[in-house]
Amino acid sequence: MESTVTQTAEAYFGGGTKLTVLDYYSHRQFLSELSDTEFQSEAYFGAGTKLTVLEPGRNITKPRVKVLPPSERECRSQKDGPRKKTIVCVASGFYPDHVSVYWQVDGDNVTNGVATDNDALREGDFYRITSRLKVSGDDWFTLDKNFTCIVKFFNGIETSSHKDTVLGDEAYYLKISKTAKVSYALLIIKSSLYGAFVAFLVWKLQFKRRQQESKWKSVSRPHDNRKQTFWSVYRRRSELLLGRGGEDVVTEQPAEPSRC
Repeated sequence: MESTVTQTAEAYFGGGTKLTVLDYYSHRQFLSELSDTEFQSEAYFGAGTKLTVLEPGRNITKPRVKVLPPSERECRSQKDGPRKKTIVCVASGFYPDHVSVYWQVDGDNVTNGVATDNDALREGDFYRITSRLKVSGDDWFTLDKNFTCIVKFFNGIETSSHKDTVLGDEAYYLKISKTAKVSYALLIIKSSLYGAFVAFLVWKLQFKRRQQESKWKSVSRPHDNRKQTFWSVYRRRSELLLGRGGEDVVTEQPAEPSRC
């Protein structure tokens, strides 16, 4: 008996291996005659075999892989525990959804901190899958450290690898160093200006004080001169008076009687 069968619902026959049938095909069942079968959806056989028949008129399309660096504000928002950076890998525009995602750091496979979507998400005619890798801030800010996302895609015949790499953001350290240097220079300039301003105020106060002292000295000098002149005149007159008094006494003495 010959018949044509169209499969429209998923069937699970196990988990693990995913099988894709690319086109309309015929197969012979063991206990029946030849039959023509056309599948339009995925089917799972047993614990691992997945059967997928491509939709009519659809072509196999390889994924486009893009690795996105962490957000600059991610570390700032984490107040507790070790600070982490999240690197995001996005594989999009592929069909069918036979993909697996792996991460490498400096060429070594890593599994810690990896979180990948369980299934690819259908977007229109294609699929998209996202994977995230959490690394420490020290690893991310290490010079020349590379983080690679590898997406393996099975086209029904062979598996191809598609990857993208992002380097550790050493420019962040340069930016931080530059910012620190500029901040330090501005701090030194502000401190210098403040010190110069304080020194100017002190000098100005001392200058005014000296001016006031000079004025007081200039005002007090005439009085002192007058005082000194008075005492000089007084002493001079006293000396003159005393001198005159001596002469008067001498002149007033009676002459000795003549002995003639």
